[in-house]
Amino acid sequence: MHHIEGNLSHRITRFLHYTYHERTGNVEDPAILQLLSKSLQAELQLARHREHLVKLPFLARLLSNPLISFQEGHVMQGVAQRALTSHDLGEDDVVFCHGNEAMSSYLLLQGALTYLQMDVTTQPCQDRWICEMCLWTPWSHLGDLRCEGFSKVYALHVQEFCDVISSSAAVQVQAHCYAKEYVAALAIEHASCDLWESEAEKGKRSSYLRGTEENMLQGMMKWTFGNVNRHSSRTSRSSRSSKQMQVMPDSSDTAAKVND
Repeated sequence: MHHIEGNLSHRITRFLHYTYHERTGNVEDPAILQLLSKSLQAELQLARHREHLVKLPFLARLLSNPLISFQEGHVMQGVAQRALTSHDLGEDDVVFCHGNEAMSSYLLLQGALTYLQMDVTTQPCQDRWICEMCLWTPWSHLGDLRCEGFSKVYALHVQEFCDVISSSAAVQVQAHCYAKEYVAALAIEHASCDLWESEAEKGKRSSYLRGTEENMLQGMMKWTFGNVNRHSSRTSRSSRSSKQMQVMPDSSDTAAKVND
């Protein structure tokens, strides 16, 4: 490449080789699938991405429910089709930077990412979403996330996620309950990292990874719906569901943002 510094030129060339082979070898999206009806396309997207969506606790509860309603299923299809995107990343690509408003939650599919905060580096794992809190409350990144090599990630976009969830009143109410508990836990445990996960969810995730999905579901339902208002008066954080999903907060809720 003319007039481009050698290291950058090398990185660009390597990335183009990588993505070319990735996409030409991808048989998941043959053109014939575009002939499917919108409804079938939505069902297909959910079936393909279900294993990744269930790594988000709230969505896992919906999808693990054997009595899932038609509305709930339709919402989940919308999340998979409208709010979820995949991205190929090159060497040293920056996913997000400290101080920027969080607009998406991320899940590492393959490759390696490094999270840097106050000169401390952490390698995010592939079994949980990064920066889930931005789905439930306004959030600014507290560290930097960059790619160590060729990688693939899913991004779950905040605005599209909220739009889809709010399309169903029943799911919207469930999301509001979950968001209030999540934000309360953020405050109680003094979350100060984009990789934060509540102590309660760590236990549930461990159970899930051991294959005890039933135990995880029971614990999640208890955590989400049991004593919803228990901590609401003890925190100044506000949930995104009450602000963007148009669920009316309880009188104990405040209008302060999570990072104030």
